Amino acid sequence: MVELVCEVTDVPVAVGFRFSTPEQAKKMASQSDGAIVGSAIIKIIEKYGKDAP
Repeated sequence: MVELVCEVTDVPVAVGFRFSTPEQAKKMASQSDGAIVGSAIIKIIEKYGKDAP
């Protein structure tokens, strides 16, 4: 689906959908213009709270 979207638009395409590993994000980034890792950031905040930064 990502490749199809990239073929029909000149707009940069970023993908983000529950990446669990760096490898998954890397794979999606290689097929698009970027990977959104919001879920990973949320997990870090949940785990470390105020110490997350």
